[in-house]
Amino acid sequence: MTIGRDERIAAIAAETRLRDIVADRFGEAGSTLAELTALSDRRLHEMVSAQETDEISGDNYTDQQLAMLPPLAILGSLGSGNPLQHAMPRTGETVVDLGCGCGADLVLAAQAVGPSGSVLGIDVAVEMSNLSRTVAGFARAKNIRVLHSDFSHVDLPDCFADVVISNNAINLAVNVGDVVREAFRLLKPDGRAVFCEIIAGIELPKSIATDQLAFIGSIAGDLSPLEWQQALYGAGFRDVDLVVDKIYDFHEAIAPVCSMEAMHKAGKKRKELEEQFAGATIMARKPA
Repeated sequence: MTIGRDERIAAIAAETRLRDIVADRFGEAGSTLAELTALSDRRLHEMVSAQETDEISGDNYTDQQLAMLPPLAILGSLGSGNPLQHAMPRTGETVVDLGCGCGADLVLAAQAVGPSGSVLGIDVAVEMSNLSRTVAGFARAKNIRVLHSDFSHVDLPDCFADVVISNNAINLAVNVGDVVREAFRLLKPDGRAVFCEIIAGIELPKSIATDQLAFIGSIAGDLSPLEWQQALYGAGFRDVDLVVDKIYDFHEAIAPVCSMEAMHKAGKKRKELEEQFAGATIMARKPA
C-alpha cells in the first residue's frame, strides 16, 4: 500500500506542530554554529580543513567556490547540491533562496549578480536567519538581505526575482505544492527555479516514511521525480528537468538520519533501499 506524502506528514505530527519541530531543530543548529563566531579566523579555517566529508553535504562546491566562502558557511553547510551551478545568476539579477541556512549559496549568488544585483535569503528558523546575516557580513556582501519567513508565504511582491533557488530545504516543507506555487509567484516571466533535493527511487518502508527524524533529515518528506514534475507543471512551470547529481550509500548517508526504531522496523526491506537515494537538481522555468 502506497503512503502518500500527506499521509506521511499526518502520521508524523500535525502540520503546525511539524513546522515548529523543523524550525526548532534547525534553530538549534544555527545557535550551535553561531557560537563559533567567537573563534579566530585561523581556528575556523583549521576546523574546515579537519572537517570530515559528509555524504550528502560534502563535495557540493568547487574549490573556487569554497575559496569565496567564509569558513563558517562551509562548516554549516547542510545542502544536498549546488543550485547555482545550474541557475547561473547573471550580473544585475535578483535571486531568492528558500531555506538559506548558513548562507553559503547567498554569498555565492551575491558575488555572481554583483553590486547591481540583489540576493534575498528566506529561512523558517530565526537562528539560521541570523547566522546567514552574520556570514554575509563576514563576506562583506552588501547586496544580501535575509528574511525570517515560512517558504509558502513570503512577504515579497509578485514577479520579484529572476532566479529562485533552494538547497535541501523544500523536502522539509509541510506542503511542497504551496512552496512551488510561491516560487512561481515570486519569479518574473521567464525566471528560473533551481532546487537541489534528495529523491528516492523506491517507496519507503512505512517505519521510515513516518519517522520524525527521517523527515527532519529530508528523507521522509521526499518526492519522486514524477511527483516533482506534477508539482512544477501544476504550478504553471514549463521546461521541467531533473538531473541526478550523485547516488547515496544508504548506510552512510540515509540510515544515520533515521531513528533506530524506524530502521529496526524496516527489517529486511532495508536491503531494497541500497542505491535508491540520490541528490538531484530540479529545474524549471516560468513562461515568458
